[in-house]
Amino acid sequence: MCTKKWFLCLLAVLFLGEQAMAEDKTTFVIDIGTMGAGAAYVLPVNEHINARLGLHGWQYSETVTKSGVRYDADLELKSTSAIADFHPLRGLLRLSGGIVFNGNNFSLTGQPSAGTFNFNGVLYPAAQVGSATGSVDFNTLSPYLGIGLGNSPKGHHSLSIALDLGAVYQGSPNVGLSVSCGNGLPASICSKLQSDAAAEARQLEDSVKNYQWWPVIALGIAFRF
Repeated sequence: MCTKKWFLCLLAVLFLGEQAMAEDKTTFVIDIGTMGAGAAYVLPVNEHINARLGLHGWQYSETVTKSGVRYDADLELKSTSAIADFHPLRGLLRLSGGIVFNGNNFSLTGQPSAGTFNFNGVLYPAAQVGSATGSVDFNTLSPYLGIGLGNSPKGHHSLSIALDLGAVYQGSPNVGLSVSCGNGLPASICSKLQSDAAAEARQLEDSVKNYQWWPVIALGIAFRF
């Protein structure tokens, strides 16, 4: 049941932990970094360990060229994280590990260059291509490992800096590319276009395979209350 209702179960654990350590203060963090802008709720479990639940997101657009094709790319960063922070010396330094529920994705819209599309090294006039759209997404459950500063379970400052350095393993990207044929395009040319588009999708997948690891750098402000 906890697997299907992880969020409710995690909240239950946090609240039970809060009751067990009523004398310790909880912390709320606002930060920004490579996972986007977001916030985290930090609860001390014992004198060495914190539990941290975070939400992050961001969106931006840019034009990229992959395998000879120009795309309007929209990147959506979207994640929820459940992290345990271990403070070996009960001070600022911490070692972190946990799970990121990863919704990061790219949406791609192909655009002609000089009036043509280049699929698999073959040039097609823009009129022969109805549309070219693609997507890139990643594993939903992604492990996180990192180090950081701040949020000590035994800290006494009401306001402090929080820093995270680490990486999320997203796995091999899932790439999709859909190309439709233009109106009135002969069946033989349409078939060739679809074949070249499938080969282009494989090249696109190769070009983004280095995104298996997503670097995490975040700087924020922690409020203890």
